[in-house]
Amino acid sequence: WSHDIGGHRNGYRDDELTTRWIQFGVFSPIMRLHSSDEVFTGKEPWKFGPEAEKVMCRFLRLRHRLLPYTYTMNYRFFKDDQPLVQPMYYLYPAREEAYQVKNQYFFGSELMVSPITGKNDPDTRMGAVKTWIPEGTWTDLFTGLRYQGGRMLLMHRTLDSIPVLAKAGAIVPLQAEEEISASTKNPSQLEVLAVAGQSGVFEMYEDDGETMAYEHGAQAMTRFLLDWTEDSKRFVICPVEGDYSVVPEKRRYALRFYGIGQDAFALVEADGRVLDAEVEWDEVRNALTIKLPEVCVNTEICVRFAAGAVLLPNNVKAHAYEAINRAQILFIHKERAYKTICHSSVAAAESTLNSMPLPQSVKDTLEEWLLADPK
Repeated sequence: WSHDIGGHRNGYRDDELTTRWIQFGVFSPIMRLHSSDEVFTGKEPWKFGPEAEKVMCRFLRLRHRLLPYTYTMNYRFFKDDQPLVQPMYYLYPAREEAYQVKNQYFFGSELMVSPITGKNDPDTRMGAVKTWIPEGTWTDLFTGLRYQGGRMLLMHRTLDSIPVLAKAGAIVPLQAEEEISASTKNPSQLEVLAVAGQSGVFEMYEDDGETMAYEHGAQAMTRFLLDWTEDSKRFVICPVEGDYSVVPEKRRYALRFYGIGQDAFALVEADGRVLDAEVEWDEVRNALTIKLPEVCVNTEICVRFAAGAVLLPNNVKAHAYEAINRAQILFIHKERAYKTICHSSVAAAESTLNSMPLPQSVKDTLEEWLLADPK
C-alpha cells in the first residue's frame, strides 16, 4: 500500500505537514509523491520553503539508503509471510496499549516507527506523538536517546526527525551516503547501524534485483552478528554465502554503534589480521562510528570491544540545552530550567521543573529527556 504524499488534489498548502507526511512515507512499503496535474499541487521539494526542502531531501535520500534493509524485508515477506509494515497489536495482541497507538507500527524486523502527524507546538517548536514503548531497551536512531520500555510516553521532535526506535541488539544495513545515486545495484559501500546492550543477528539478502534468477540460486546472504555478553563483546560481518556474482567483489563499511563511547573500541580483524580503522564518536547521540578500508566480501570481519565496555548514559544536558534554547519562553526561565537539569538529581529536577511557570509542552519535552532512561 501507499499514499499520495501531501494530498492528491484540492486541500491546502502546509510546508510543515507535507514534510511530516514525507517522513511517514519514507517508512512505508511504497513511497510516492503523487498529485493531480495542476499548477500548485506539485510535491517537488524545491517548491517548498528552505527548511522544509532541506528536510524533505534528507529523508528522500534516507529512503534510498534504506534499500539494503527494505529489500531484505521484502524477501522476508515473500519467504516467511511477514509484511514490511505491521501494527503494534500484531506482535503484542494481548497488550491493551498496542491498540491505543493506531499510527505506530513496526517497519521490518528491526525498527519501530511513531510518525508525527500534527503541527509543531508554538512554545517548543517541536511536534509530539503519543508512543507506546514495549518492555526492553530502545534507542532512537535519529537522536541517539535510549528509552526504558514498558510505558506510554509523549515523544517530541523537531521538524528534522520523527521517533524511529530500535531495540537493543538491532542491526540495520544502509547504503552509504557517499554512494547515493539513482542506481539500485547492490552497493559497494554500506553503513551498518547496531544498537549495543544485547546480542542480535541480521541476515541481509541480495540478488540481481532484475530477473527471476534468484529462484535458481542466484542470491546471496550476508550475516551480521552482534555478540554482547559479559564474556564477549564483538560485532562480526560473516563472509557472503551464496552466489558471489550478485554482489560486489569488495565492500567498504562504516559501522555505527549506539550507546557506547570511544573507550569501548579495541580493534578490528579481517580473517584474523588487524585492520586500520578510522574511529569517530558523536558525543550528543552516544554513537561510535568505525570506518573500515575496502575488504573482499569473502572475508570475516570482527570488531572487538573492550571486555569492560558499558553503555553510556543519555547526554541529557545536550538534548535539554537544544530544547530550552529553541523554546519561545522568558530567558530567566530558560536559565533556571537548564541549571536545574545540570545540577540536580532526576527526581529533584522533575519536581523543580513542574513547579516552574513553564508552558506544559516545555515541561513535557524536558521530562521526556530526563526520564527516557532513568537508570
